Formats: sequence, C-alpha cells, structure tokens
Amino acid sequence: MIIESLVIKYLNENEIQTFAEEPTSKPKEYVVIEKTADYVEEYINHCTFAFDIYSDSMFNTATLAEKVKRLMLDIIKYSSYVSSCDVENIYNNTDTIKKEYRYYGEFDLVYYDWMN
Repeated sequence: MIIESLVIKYLNENEIQTFAEEPTSKPKEYVVIEKTADYVEEYINHCTFAFDIYSDSMFNTATLAEKVKRLMLDIIKYSSYVSSCDVENIYNNTDTIKKEYRYYGEFDLVYYDWMN
C-alpha cells in the first residue's frame, strides 16, 4: 500500500469521501488529495499532500475542512507507519469559475516506507 492509499482509506473509513482525482459523479461533500512532494532525509520519508475540500455551502465546507484537519492530526493513531502529521495551512479557496465552495489544505507527513 502506498501512502496515498493509506490516507484515502483512513479518511473514507471516517466517513469523508476521499478521492485521488476529481470524481465524475460528485457527492455533496468530498475531498480530493494529491501528493505534491516526497523526499527522504537521513532514511526518513517525508511527503506533502494537497487537499481540495468541497461541500455545498461555505459553512459546510469550513466544517468539513476542520473535520479533515482533526482527522489528519490523528492519523498517527490509525497507522503505525505514520509517525507525524503537521498542518501547513488550511484556507478558503472557493472556485469562482466553477462556483464551487472549496477549502485548500496542505499536510506534511513523516512515515515509514513499508514497501521496502
């Protein structure tokens, strides 16, 4: 299992519909994640994820973003492969072209590479 799969599975198990790409049939609330950086420093794996968080109103999107933030900070309790998760930022990033409420978040994870 790659780190992206672990994050998606964890959020889905906690009732956050999460995808690696924009779904063709969009649910009322959902999250799209993308790994934007991945590096190894002194045999320790680090990665950064970008989250696009969507819902049907500004309030619901902000509420979902807060729930995602709290879950991500607790991911170390879910998997022994993840040793830390830090929130880089979360902010309103409403898509004015598509007219969709959206929050954007970045999370840094330190994890054990169980693939090797």
